[in-house]
Amino acid sequence: MNRGKKLGASEVKTRNRLLLLNLLRQNCRITRRELSKLSGLDPSTVTKITKYFIFKGLCRETKTIKRHVAGRRPIVLEVNREAFKSVVVNIGVSFTEIGVGFFDGEVELLDRIDSGKNFKELFNKIFEKAMKIARKIEKDRFLGYSFSVPGMVDIDNAYIIELPHLNVRGLDLKALIPSVNDKNLIHVDNEANLSLIAEKSFNELLEGKHDIVFVNLSEGIGCGVMLEDEIY
Repeated sequence: MNRGKKLGASEVKTRNRLLLLNLLRQNCRITRRELSKLSGLDPSTVTKITKYFIFKGLCRETKTIKRHVAGRRPIVLEVNREAFKSVVVNIGVSFTEIGVGFFDGEVELLDRIDSGKNFKELFNKIFEKAMKIARKIEKDRFLGYSFSVPGMVDIDNAYIIELPHLNVRGLDLKALIPSVNDKNLIHVDNEANLSLIAEKSFNELLEGKHDIVFVNLSEGIGCGVMLEDEIY
């Protein structure tokens, strides 16, 4: 990114919306005043953007907060967890979990199966269960399929380079799911990187931290590295 480049009005609007949306998802329940304080945006901008979010169904107004001082009670904004959903697949060495991911970051586990020794058989089971879940989600609410794997991946092409503990090399997930017309709906990343992103987003102890190392100890050792908010 060119730090000297001046952002246009459209880019500023998009950046501000993303900033507030991330804060809403991280806090789930928050007032406009708190959003203004955390984001650094003026109250009028926050009000305008949150009205847009409510119109789009991304959040809603809930109960007001009781105050012991005079004045209007602030209204709490709450993330609409049903706004968007995804099929979440966590492939592990011993077992694999499949569930639904909600807009507020929560995941509902729906199935857990033995990973076994034959990855082709495992993926056929995953595919069958994932498609069954996806068919129950409204198309305009469906974000896609998210795969967490214990190995090296090419996230731009949804390509598994190697899963050493599962004896898998060179696997194109997009080719394995031909029934998905929009290949951009298929996402894959290393389990340590995804865990790092989750901790950065929802762990209060990491608030304001921009350089983080996350070590995942399971059947093997995985490591996620974040420098200046970028995953490496």
